[in-house]
Amino acid sequence: MALEDGLMPAADFVAWMEQQHLNDTTAARELGVSRPSVIKYRKEGAPRVVALACAALSADLEPEDALRPIARRAPLPDLKLSGFSGPMVGGTGPLPAGGAGGPGGPRKGRG
Repeated sequence: MALEDGLMPAADFVAWMEQQHLNDTTAARELGVSRPSVIKYRKEGAPRVVALACAALSADLEPEDALRPIARRAPLPDLKLSGFSGPMVGGTGPLPAGGAGGPGGPRKGRG
């Protein structure tokens, strides 16, 4: 699905409808637009937001999936760090006594 001038080409929109086995009425319902809008998209192309909706529907995504993007990600693997004894700062162990900026504390900006 390529966008031309920000529009999904009419031929791509029609192909999407055919792939999804949708008629004008069911496509309108699935996309949340009016039936006349679907007819216009078939003739003139569809705006980017409709192209994104078509892609989401093709991937079997539901609106609530967008509200929980982190929950759908695979969990991070457990990291086992052998010989680790403190925070990694340049890979050399604990932070300096004055914090991240060194012995005198955080660096001051140049004045």
